[in-house]
Amino acid sequence: MSLNSEPAFQKHVGSVPDSSIALVIADAILGPLDRGTDVLLFCRQRLPHVRRLLMSNKASREDLEDAINRCALDGYMEKNRPLRPQDLALLKRLLATLRTAEPVNELSASKAVNDLKHLDAGSRKQANLYKNAIKELLAFVFYPWLVSPRTEVPIRNETKAVDIVLQNAARDGILADLKRRYDSLLVPVETKNSKTLHSSYFSQLEGYLTKPVGKWGILCFRGRIEPKHLQQVKGAHNEGKFLMLLTDSELVGLAKAKISGRQSRDDFSATLDQFIRKRFDESIG
Repeated sequence: MSLNSEPAFQKHVGSVPDSSIALVIADAILGPLDRGTDVLLFCRQRLPHVRRLLMSNKASREDLEDAINRCALDGYMEKNRPLRPQDLALLKRLLATLRTAEPVNELSASKAVNDLKHLDAGSRKQANLYKNAIKELLAFVFYPWLVSPRTEVPIRNETKAVDIVLQNAARDGILADLKRRYDSLLVPVETKNSKTLHSSYFSQLEGYLTKPVGKWGILCFRGRIEPKHLQQVKGAHNEGKFLMLLTDSELVGLAKAKISGRQSRDDFSATLDQFIRKRFDESIG
């Protein structure tokens, strides 16, 4: 679809620069249902800074993505002007247009694997190093299904921050199923550089799983999954949430399998699906 040939787009936002960002957004949201006008009118009325980014030749996709993510997350706790369900749906449609992302290369993933070997479990001083290594590995292993990892994403009026947030860009397989089942366009990840999982860690992640974010999150840690951990996960399932436990050894194993190149993309996708399905089955007991 040509941007300049869409009268509804022009009607509500006026002259639009011929930038790649504007084209990506227009082509994605001005579909057969012609709902793009609703999205852009909403941006003009309630999210002017997002509209300015949409219209800017200088705005990067990352800038726009960050702005929309912030709107969605801030809207959860903005009690004086909460985002309406239809507003959140429109934000998610905008986010869905930004699903492409550059994959982490094998060299970066190999470096992250090596970095983990030299980190001391339980060291608070190395918590950020652990978080960054996990971010690289998640981005590598789950690409192109979970993309665009961001660290320290603020929520709750910026008094709290999620360690990592990924976008769920999956269109098929279990990751797409989880997106539909748990409304999880965004996937929060908490990283614990510890072999021990305290009950407060589960509560912390559960607290992030709200309607604007989605109800599926990942908890990464350095120990072994024990029966008492699965009880916590089952309790969250009873509340309609999926807490997926992921040890760094499991993540490293998946990364090494992908680095080796012994599996095709489809085969690796099937391996990943099987791994996540097993973890999901554990959550429902």
